[in-house]
Amino acid sequence: MTASRLAPRTFIAVAIFLAGTLSGILVAAALLPHVFTAPRQPPGLPSLGRAPNGWTLTNQLGEKVSARNLHGRVWVVTFLDPFCRQDCPIIAHHFVEYGHALRLAGLAPRVVLVSFDLDPQESSPAILRAFQRNYGWNPKNTHWEFLTGTLAALRRVVTGGFHVNWYLVPKGSPEDRPPPGGTPPLYSANPLAPRARLDVMHPALLEVVGPHGTVRRIFNSGDLVSTFRLLRVVSRLLPPTVIRAR
Repeated sequence: MTASRLAPRTFIAVAIFLAGTLSGILVAAALLPHVFTAPRQPPGLPSLGRAPNGWTLTNQLGEKVSARNLHGRVWVVTFLDPFCRQDCPIIAHHFVEYGHALRLAGLAPRVVLVSFDLDPQESSPAILRAFQRNYGWNPKNTHWEFLTGTLAALRRVVTGGFHVNWYLVPKGSPEDRPPPGGTPPLYSANPLAPRARLDVMHPALLEVVGPHGTVRRIFNSGDLVSTFRLLRVVSRLLPPTVIRAR
């Protein structure tokens, strides 16, 4: 084959090669910003209002605890009846798991578990200690603060501050029974239950308060919040840290 026949074919091959190279450069240039730009972080949690402050209550050890004592930490908050046989024991089990997981992750110093007593007329610090022990928590460990006080003081904090309503009814009264045809409640073991004369009607909420005192997450079914899910929320409210391996 002569050189004159090869020239057109060589020209075409070179042109195809150059076109392919140029398109590759253009594609690479378009992708470079995405390759070297840090991935976007998920949007922050919304602010759902201020948590109540200015209060002082009594914990399971009989010690005074104020909102000021909790400032700068994330609060994991729930509202419990220590005589409850439904959601409260389940939430207590979760709190024990949260406490262990936060300690293993190295986050315990920056997070506090907080429960507000919804039957303060029949309970006491000794009752709160017994409740915690029933579900595997050492009451001397104030990483979980179970807080009580007068009914009026708790109403100011729980209803006036967190906007959580609850009411007490005599055991066995019509208000204490499921409606006709309704699904019977599921009961959990609670050795303290027989001591109470009243039952507490309340939502099984779990709320997360950020270090600056703002409510950042509300779970309507606190008994269904897994440890993994809770830690994901908490970690988004804290500065980056090294998570310790087990």
